[in-house]
Amino acid sequence: MIKTEEKCRLCGRELEKDEIALTKKLINRGAVEFLCIGCLAEHFEVSRETLVRKIAEFREAGCTLFDRTAE
Repeated sequence: MIKTEEKCRLCGRELEKDEIALTKKLINRGAVEFLCIGCLAEHFEVSRETLVRKIAEFREAGCTLFDRTAE
């Protein structure tokens, strides 16, 4: 995955592009603060693996938030 300079607003971990895209997809497309996959999983009370699968599903469905070159 591709790292960015953005940080998770809860834990401060450096974010990857897919984590930013997932925050936008699940919380608010106009978000300017983002959550890492661990904090998103905790927020939605699901496993990290579930969110990883959702990223793949969104990418396969053609969602433009997710970088197709990361496949």
